[in-house]
Amino acid sequence: NHNIRYRVSIMPMVGAQFDRKFESVVIRVLDDRKVITDLNVLGLQKKAKEDFVKSIEKPSGITIITGPTGSGKSTTLVAALYYVIDPTKNVLTVEEPVEYLIKGARQLKISNNMTFDMAIRGILRHDPDIVLVGEMRDLKTAEIAIKMANTGHLTFSTLHTNDAPSAVSRLFKMGVEPFLIANAVNLVMAQRLIRRLCKCKEQYDPHPETLRGIGFTEEEIQNESFYKAVGCEKCNGTGFKGRAAIHEALFFSKDIKRIILESGGDIDEEQIKDQAVKNGMLTLRASGRERIKEGITTVEEIIAITLDD
Repeated sequence: NHNIRYRVSIMPMVGAQFDRKFESVVIRVLDDRKVITDLNVLGLQKKAKEDFVKSIEKPSGITIITGPTGSGKSTTLVAALYYVIDPTKNVLTVEEPVEYLIKGARQLKISNNMTFDMAIRGILRHDPDIVLVGEMRDLKTAEIAIKMANTGHLTFSTLHTNDAPSAVSRLFKMGVEPFLIANAVNLVMAQRLIRRLCKCKEQYDPHPETLRGIGFTEEEIQNESFYKAVGCEKCNGTGFKGRAAIHEALFFSKDIKRIILESGGDIDEEQIKDQAVKNGMLTLRASGRERIKEGITTVEEIIAITLDD
């Protein structure tokens, strides 16, 4: 007695056998019973969680989650919404399509007749306290989302960028003014999903050069335990079961805002990143190193998924 929805994408393919036509099919299973509604279950690391909670507890401003398709952005946003939602808040979402049904929110589905731009202009007349904009695809959507964040609305959205600092230059390149970015954004969080080791994992010693290559110190190489995937019946011989997330949470402190305001026409991502790391931000790779030390994943998995710091 439960509705399970499928998001299906089918594309025609060309193959070597001309007597056959091929189709590539991708199905995303949307089961509302499996939605993570508790921020603690997301597994945010200590500093990232503190900054994330601080940014979504503010009365206004925008929190942006970035990452490629299928990196769990929607899952994180839904958990964030459930954290701030209560009967006194008017929560509106604008999505294409509506992925998860959120209790207590009014959800708008984008179609040919209702663009993101039109929907956001419309919902401003509904006096929202919290707004979720599915994705900032173009300047119009980004501008309205940023303006909402600047005019007293708590806003959530997503962007497709590789890491957190590059979201700032992406918004700037889209045409959003630096002073608007500095004043509106609470936090940008980059996210990736990594495969979680099954219980059949085994301890081993990776090559020290490999470990140095991803930023482990000599002391960590000596003292930490490292695990590799083995494979058993439970994980179908893969060595992995389930997934975990790694996060790069860039909180917009006074220092970060100053760098953006003073940048003029040239956003320096490296400078933003260096300052954020000084403030305690873990880069995606540093977050990955923590997951390795916790015995959650392998060195190879983090090398494959993250870029050099």
